[in-house]
Amino acid sequence: MPFEIYCIPSCRKKGKNWFLDAHLIDLKTNDHIQKDFPIAEIPRLPIGAEIKDDNTITRSSGTKEKIHFSDFRSGKTITINELEDELYPFEISDDIKDSTKLFSVNANNKPYIFFCYELFRTFLCMDNRLINYLFQYDVLESFIDHELIERNNGHVHATLTLNESFPKSFLRSNSLLQKYLLLIYDKTFKNLRHSTQAEKTEVQCHFNFSKIDLKNITLTCHVKQYETFNLVYYIESIDSILNFPIDELTIINSSVRSKNHRPNSGTSKPKTFPLKHASQHNTSNTESGNQSSQEEISVLPLDYKFNKKLKIERLRLDKKETSNDNLIGSPAIPQEIIDNLNLSLLQQESTGEGNFLNLNRDRNLGSFDFSEIPEGLITFSKAIKILASTLNKNFTHWIAEFASKSSFRLLNDNTRKAIVVKFDIGMPIYFIEIDSSDNRFISTLVLFNIKTKDHKKFIQLTLNETANTHGRWPEESISTISDYHTIRHPRKRKSDKNIEVKQDTMIERISYKLLNIFTV
Repeated sequence: MPFEIYCIPSCRKKGKNWFLDAHLIDLKTNDHIQKDFPIAEIPRLPIGAEIKDDNTITRSSGTKEKIHFSDFRSGKTITINELEDELYPFEISDDIKDSTKLFSVNANNKPYIFFCYELFRTFLCMDNRLINYLFQYDVLESFIDHELIERNNGHVHATLTLNESFPKSFLRSNSLLQKYLLLIYDKTFKNLRHSTQAEKTEVQCHFNFSKIDLKNITLTCHVKQYETFNLVYYIESIDSILNFPIDELTIINSSVRSKNHRPNSGTSKPKTFPLKHASQHNTSNTESGNQSSQEEISVLPLDYKFNKKLKIERLRLDKKETSNDNLIGSPAIPQEIIDNLNLSLLQQESTGEGNFLNLNRDRNLGSFDFSEIPEGLITFSKAIKILASTLNKNFTHWIAEFASKSSFRLLNDNTRKAIVVKFDIGMPIYFIEIDSSDNRFISTLVLFNIKTKDHKKFIQLTLNETANTHGRWPEESISTISDYHTIRHPRKRKSDKNIEVKQDTMIERISYKLLNIFTV
């Protein structure tokens, strides 16, 4: 059935998977149909193009136009109801009118109207292997255990230690690694991703966003002219040269093979699919070599032009290596303690039993009244007890709330809370954990060398600003007052998939992450 999509108001979560809520026209019968598409198909699903049964695109609505926007970020999100002209020559439901988000921005003295879905598709859905991660809070960041960003005369070198959860297929493709970095380190792409995540609910996303950080940009689009505005069906190319955030990348991971192995050998470059002639457009293909023949790889048919070519070095991580460099200036943890915790974690994975927790849980170096601690913060609090015992340091704590009126302050039917834990190691160091039991991936914040006298007020202001940004630590604001570090939460490993991870195991994993602050 050849069809044309005229509207995609949202995507919805069904079970564990997300699906596009697509509204289309059967081009044989002219019937209007609602159809669900898996979100992995986003790269091949532009609005206003004829898509044939074999997934080729043979016709595009509108005329091709190159448009320069002097300040793209000045635009605003609206709904179909706010347009002065009728968008379609046929009736659509009020629900579609209300739920379809549009972005209006001026150029050539006239508003240009984009579907928010199309901006989401263009700037975030570059490769279908990345798309599922876009709907999970901070999961892309959670793959990085440690990062070192070095800047020298405008040259940026990033060294990333990637954990075992990092998808191995990403390691084999320079192109995919580049897209991954773009979503994390480029301000425009990162903020758009975070803004879209902040606007979505647990079961629905309208591709809405509060801002898009683009100023001067030139786009080639397929456009239909109306009396009071121009409608953009989809973006064919980004004609501006984009600033890539990194010059050199060193990735460290246990899955990297020896230096004699060429990581990309035997792996063909994923194809792109220009929207031209049917014979030149095929939206389903597979990578050969190490890639599973069952994995379909669909790459957005749009070239991104960058001001630099990324250089990538891959290093193998020896799991037995442990760094004794000190991050915050405290005495290094004795190697025996680190070895005991490593051994206990290995025992937990192989037998379900470990000794480190039992050896260290009974020291009285600080206490919690667990009846006052929200359930979503109990595991972290128990990990703090282990950390205190390991360091042989006392601690104090308090439960904090959010003064912001943001919806983030609500957790299901309750008020979201945070716990602030203070250690004194010659200077105060604070561990701040926000209750994220609604599956938000909010890193633990560590503050030290705070340059203001009223630490508690500074921490409360930080929490309020975090709520206003829907759970994103305001790193720029923090860095002006304090040194800081973020600790990403440990995620379930592949070996955990078929078992329920014991709470003691997760407590040890978290305490190990916290301990690394003093050892790496």
